[in-house]
Amino acid sequence: MAVSISVVVLLLVLAVIFLRNGGLKVTHALVCALLGFFLAGTSMAPTIHNGVAATANGLLYFYEKRPHSWGIDAWYLAAVDFRTGQRAFSQFTGT
Repeated sequence: MAVSISVVVLLLVLAVIFLRNGGLKVTHALVCALLGFFLAGTSMAPTIHNGVAATANGLLYFYEKRPHSWGIDAWYLAAVDFRTGQRAFSQFTGT
């Protein structure tokens, strides 16, 4: 729970900075807030939450495509440690 609160505080601080500098209009902020509100009620909410929590824990997840010698492109789900840049794990997901 501490991760989601700190992300909310960070986003609030950024929104205030953008509003003060004129880089974000009130209508844009309202649209973004409504998008977040409605997105939280969709089936994507757990995926977004897990992605933010994993990033806060120091792992970045992404898909990578590795070429194969037979001409088949294989896709892998990989996790990279944020601090070191080293691959933590890689799992084959399909072609």
